[in-house]
Amino acid sequence: MQTINLYNNLFEIIKTRLNKAYNPISLYIFGSYAWGTPTKDILVYTKDEFKMLSQDVSSLLYKVEKEGIKLI
Repeated sequence: MQTINLYNNLFEIIKTRLNKAYNPISLYIFGSYAWGTPTKDILVYTKDEFKMLSQDVSSLLYKVEKEGIKLI
């Protein structure tokens, strides 16, 4: 499907730019993008925010870390 290829190319561009600019420890695709039914949604957290919030089993970040597709 051409849309999927477009998203894959876009993810590579985003991943490269974020990695170059911020050198993140991790970068995940989650939610609709990870499941192949993309909608517009993006969240960005600092290392400390992610560490703290991802420990709460009821948080979105916990689910992202457990079920998301890790890019970096």
